[in-house]
Amino acid sequence: MDVTLVYAELDALKDYEQVKRIWCQLYSQECNSFFLSWDWFDTWIKILPRFINIRLVVGSQNNIAVMAFFKCSSTKKILGIPVVKYSNINCTGVAKFDDITIEYNNFVGPYGAKLTMQELLHSRLFSDVDVLVMPGFDVVPRDINSLKALGYRAQLKVMPSYYVDLDKVRQSDGGYIALLSKNKKNQIRRSNRLLSKGGIIKVAAAKSMDEAEEMFSCMVGMHQASWLSRDEPGVFSNSFLKEFHEKLLKRCLNHSVEIFKISAGEVVIGYIYGFVSNNKFLYYQSGFVVADSNRLKPGLTCHVALIDYLSVRGLEVYDFLAGGSDYKQSLATASNQLTWAYVYKKNIVTDALKVLRKIKIIRDGLSA
Repeated sequence: MDVTLVYAELDALKDYEQVKRIWCQLYSQECNSFFLSWDWFDTWIKILPRFINIRLVVGSQNNIAVMAFFKCSSTKKILGIPVVKYSNINCTGVAKFDDITIEYNNFVGPYGAKLTMQELLHSRLFSDVDVLVMPGFDVVPRDINSLKALGYRAQLKVMPSYYVDLDKVRQSDGGYIALLSKNKKNQIRRSNRLLSKGGIIKVAAAKSMDEAEEMFSCMVGMHQASWLSRDEPGVFSNSFLKEFHEKLLKRCLNHSVEIFKISAGEVVIGYIYGFVSNNKFLYYQSGFVVADSNRLKPGLTCHVALIDYLSVRGLEVYDFLAGGSDYKQSLATASNQLTWAYVYKKNIVTDALKVLRKIKIIRDGLSA
C-alpha cells in the first residue's frame, strides 16, 4: 500500500513555536471541538510534568502539513512488570493526567477525516507499540475493524453523548420542560416550587475574572461536599485536574469557557462550568447544594434553568458529554456517539493481556 503522507515528529516543548504554528494552522473551529483547540493543548502542555514526552506528529503532502495529532508514550505493567508499550493520541496514558478527559477527539487538519488505520499503521509511527489508544473520538477511521490481515485487532467502547437540541426548546410553547417526560416534569416542577421559596430561580454568567474565580472555587466546594457525602472522592480531589481548569478558565473566560451561578433569590443552589464550541455548550462539571430531601433536585433545577437561558441566548446545543447517566438520558432530546478505541498488535504481550483480563487479573481496556 502506498502511504500518501510523509510524517515528522516534533517535541512539544523544544519545538514549541513550530508546534503552535502548525496546530493553529490545522485546527478549524467549524470542524473541531474546543477539546482540540490550542487553548486546551497549550494549557495541557505547560502544566504536565517534564517526564511526559509529548510529540506532535505531522503528516504532510508536498511539504504542506495536512494533519496532526499529539502522541505520548507510556508503559503499563503486567503483574507488576512494565512490559506493555502504549501510544496515546492526544492524551498521556497516565490516569491522573488523563482525568481531564478529552472528548470529541480526533486528528486535526483537512486530511484527518480521510486517514485510515491501515495508512496510520503502515507509517511505522507505532512499530514498537503494543497498544494504540484513541480516546473519545467522535469519528474513528472507517477501517478500524478490518485490521486482522495487518496483525492487529481493535477493541471499541462506544459511549453516548446525550444532548438537548436548543432549536426544539425555542420552538416549544412550554419551553424546555414541555419536552420532557411526565415523570421528569413532575420532579422538576416540584423541585423548582420548593427551591423557589427562597426567591425566583435565575442564572448569572461570570462577567469578570474575579467573579469567575470565586464561582469556580464555590463550585469545587459544592462538588466535593456532595461527593464526600456519598463517600466518594470527587473529581477535584485530583490536583492536576483542578489546576488545569483554573488555568483554562483564566485563559478563556467568556470566549470559549463559561461558568454560571444558579440561584433562588439570594440562595445559591448550584454552579455549572463548560465550554462554548461551534455554538454548542459542552457541559463539563458542576457543583450543587446538598439537598436534605429527595423532593429537592438542585441538579435538575440548575440544568433546566441553564438550558432555557442558553436557548434564549441563541446557542444550538446543550451537550452533556459522554456517559450514560440516567439524568443525562432523561433530560436529552438526542445523542451522539463517542468511541474509546484500542488497537492491539497481535503478539505475546497483548495475548497475555487478553488472557489476564478474561480471568479478571487486569481490568478492561479503559483501565489498562
